[in-house]
Amino acid sequence: MNISLSCLSDKGKERTCNEDAFIACLNLNEQNWDVKATDGFVPCNETGTLIVVVDGIGGAGSGDVAADIAIRKVRETFTRSSVEDAIKKQAYQELMKKAVEVADQAICQHVEMDFDTMGMGCTILMAWLNDHRVHITWAGDSRGYIFSPRQGLKRLTKDHSLVQQMVDRGEITQEEAFIHPDNNIITRSIGDCDVDKQPEYVEIEINDGDVILLCSDGLCGYCSDKDIEKGMRMKYGNTMEMSAKLLEMALNAGGGDNICIAIIAVACDENLSQIHLSIWQKIVDFFKIKRPLVEKM
Repeated sequence: MNISLSCLSDKGKERTCNEDAFIACLNLNEQNWDVKATDGFVPCNETGTLIVVVDGIGGAGSGDVAADIAIRKVRETFTRSSVEDAIKKQAYQELMKKAVEVADQAICQHVEMDFDTMGMGCTILMAWLNDHRVHITWAGDSRGYIFSPRQGLKRLTKDHSLVQQMVDRGEITQEEAFIHPDNNIITRSIGDCDVDKQPEYVEIEINDGDVILLCSDGLCGYCSDKDIEKGMRMKYGNTMEMSAKLLEMALNAGGGDNICIAIIAVACDENLSQIHLSIWQKIVDFFKIKRPLVEKM
């Protein structure tokens, strides 16, 4: 399996500090962390690729501290030996859950030593690609999606938020949740003793041409799923252009929050995938000429 990766983050138009963060390890066996993008498709080792997105919250402006602690603790948990052991035992969920727990404990310990940071924490979203599957763990309202030209955009995670609970109870629709005044209230995070911090987990098969999107609410809180799908279709075939397009859309839609975007395109057969991407790009270019796409910003 080969992958193409692009990760970026922006403080947005209104924030002075960026409390969103990401980290990506392209090859967990080689422990090559801090990768932001690949030049085209590269091999995905049998230990796989890990991408983490965190969104800092609360604590007298110290959400960035919580985000940094979480990123560091996930990295420390995913050692070469722990990864190999998890794969051998098929214990992907267990290792990802452990990383969340270690990060949570570290943030809580930091708060105990510095009461000025009381209330700080972060949401967390992790995706581990391995052996034609993606394992996703999350707590909070950062989202994981899967996209393909044929199937469109599908949400893989469910927000841990007040408005999502209202949707589940049938009180409001997803469309109403998107514009609800309380859509920024989350019900799960790590580092905050007052909320549930138990992460959820999902595992799905990934196929040639699939694209995995991880993002903070700086994107999905300002752009609807329909608009996100439109942006991904426009730039399908180039992960860097796709992530840049989604960032542009989030900023144009208001950019009132920090933004974090990580995109991973999958090529199970690199040569075959390149053919698929080439054909799809020609289709996209054709419709740009015949019927220009108009974006809702």
